[in-house]
Amino acid sequence: MTGLPIANEWRRASCLGCGSIVKRARDAHSIMVGTRDGSWLAVLGVAAGRGYGDSEVPPPGVQVYELGVCHAACWPLALRSLRTQSVSLPEALPAILAEEIDPASPMLNLMAPVAQDTCPFCEEFVKDPSKEDIFPQWLIKELIAAGARVKIGGLWSTKPVGPTTYACRDCNNTWMSTLEQDARPLLERMFFEATLNGEDRLILAKWATMKAFLADASRDRPVIPRGFARDLKTTKLPHEGIQVWAGAFHDTTNFLTALQWDIYAEEGSEDPNLVIATCVTLIVYRVVLQVSIPFYREMRTTPEDFNNSVLAIWPGGKDDVHWPPPYYFDNESVNAVVTRIYDNREPVVSNVTLNSTRIVAPQRSPSA
Repeated sequence: MTGLPIANEWRRASCLGCGSIVKRARDAHSIMVGTRDGSWLAVLGVAAGRGYGDSEVPPPGVQVYELGVCHAACWPLALRSLRTQSVSLPEALPAILAEEIDPASPMLNLMAPVAQDTCPFCEEFVKDPSKEDIFPQWLIKELIAAGARVKIGGLWSTKPVGPTTYACRDCNNTWMSTLEQDARPLLERMFFEATLNGEDRLILAKWATMKAFLADASRDRPVIPRGFARDLKTTKLPHEGIQVWAGAFHDTTNFLTALQWDIYAEEGSEDPNLVIATCVTLIVYRVVLQVSIPFYREMRTTPEDFNNSVLAIWPGGKDDVHWPPPYYFDNESVNAVVTRIYDNREPVVSNVTLNSTRIVAPQRSPSA
């Protein structure tokens, strides 16, 4: 078994635990650091803000190196391999300073919202920040080809645009790009008829959760704790407690929309303006995706499903989900989906008229 050194732009490496390939853009992984002989070892990236070390800092005078990577589930095996020196390390290893892994250094507050002009997934300051489309260009092109229209500045436009935010180049070009590639064929199937298996539901849940974090970061005052987005990047899974649902959508306008509904502390709390959860609803052409994100404790909810027209996607089950559901939402009725979780303030009453779901082939322009 051979370990590979870590470079800033690495894409594939051998797992120091199981020996199989670790794909940086796809696999949840940890970085192994320590001494070449395994006398002092640490694991970086066990989860957001979490790691492991034989002690808080390496012994004085000991040189520490980046030893390699492992799958997130393999770090105990990687530790064993390095301690027993059963893994062959390259002659040249990147040396690191002890303070780079010093847990006594100031900790990032993972419960604070993302800072301005920083990537929500890694807190990297975005140099020369430019707005990034929350919804991908392939989707926007799909809508243009189908003749979609949106109202921009009071005028109708046949060039749909969605909300924008910031994200760093590294996240954009690695795991976020891979997740977009995985989600695209799935979403394209959901524009018509499909059967969603467990793997489909996981991809859809990760994609929707990523978009929810980006949508929140685009607000003037984001509310989602930054640790949730960092955890998605690290573990490649939605954080524990997150729920994702999906519904069908059919209307002639507003094909790309992100709507956010904040949940406040209960009446009588010390801070009644404290946001304890948020619910992000995404309209994506013919699909409505809703992501519920509790901040402080698991908040499993079973809100109104409108005659089985809002389907549970995550946490995943074993049964296949048949798509589309029996009824679809439009620009008016979708507001009932957005506000269906009680915000601990004024109850919202919505009169909802549902229409039977129908599959309509998109009308593409001659130039498409």
